[in-house]
This record gives sequence, C-alpha cells and structure tokens, in this order.
Amino acid sequence: QNCADGQFRDQCGGATDGTCTVCPNGQFKPTQTAGNSWESTYGLEQLNLAVKTVSEKCADCTQGQFDDTDTSPNLVGAASCPNCPVGKWSAAQQTACTDCAKGYYQDAVGQFECKKCDPGTHANSVGQETCVNCTGGTYQDLDGQEHCENCPCGKFNNALKQTACSSCASG
Repeated sequence: QNCADGQFRDQCGGATDGTCTVCPNGQFKPTQTAGNSWESTYGLEQLNLAVKTVSEKCADCTQGQFDDTDTSPNLVGAASCPNCPVGKWSAAQQTACTDCAKGYYQDAVGQFECKKCDPGTHANSVGQETCVNCTGGTYQDLDGQEHCENCPCGKFNNALKQTACSSCASG
C-alpha cells in the first residue's frame, strides 16, 4: 500500500510494512503511482534494508519554493512545493516565503533572491513586485533605495526616474 501524498514509509521490509509518516515542513514527497512509488524509485532489493532517513524519502523544497503544511498527525504533508509569489523569495527547505526588503523588488515567481531597484527608482515598502519612479523635483543616484531625495535648493528636474538634478538658470 502506498502512503498518501506528502508522506513516506518510515520502515522498509515489505510493501505493507511500516507506517506512513508526514514529511517535515520544508520538504515534500510527490504523488506515488505505479511509476514513481518509493519501491520503484529505490528498487526491490532496497525494501529489505534498514530504515531509511527522512531526507532519502522526502525531498527539500528548492530555492524559490516553500512548504507551510502543518505536520500534525491528522494532516498529510506536501506533495509538491509551490513557488513563492512575486514580491517574495526563499532559500531552500523553507516553510514560508520572505518579503523583499525596502529598496528591493521581485517581479517573477519562484525566486531565491530579490532585485535592487535601479537608480532613479525606489521601493518604500516590503514585498514589492516593481519599483516606483522618482517624480519631478526628486532624484535617486543609488540603487537599492527606499525613497527618492528632494532636489537641493537652486536645483531642479521635471522628469521621472532622474538620478540627478540640474542647476537653475540665474535670473
């Protein structure tokens, strides 16, 4: 008998020996079918070996994915790891995705890091999927910033996404 999705057999000695155990958070076990069951994956001779470790039976969620499945005995573990949504990232074997920090963004799903906002843009809150252009009268000459700077006295700009301000004409 195969274990349910997100579970593994914690003892091997026969097709029905051992109990099914839920994969730990941050790991998953794909759906078991005749083509990809534990027995067919590891081979019949391995069924008679000693207890396998959890890591050999449940795979880690990869970078950019997560598993927040509750591991209480009444629930099954994960059968797959979903991708982190835009504005978030994760390292491998995580139970949650992390918001991109201020000054950073992520515009794609399933990523393991966030991108710095370019000069002339900013991100003033966490979890952004895009950066905001600096508006007229402001600028940002550095990347990865959370706000734009006001042009100093005697200087101006009237365009979006500026990295500097120009001197005002005398007069």
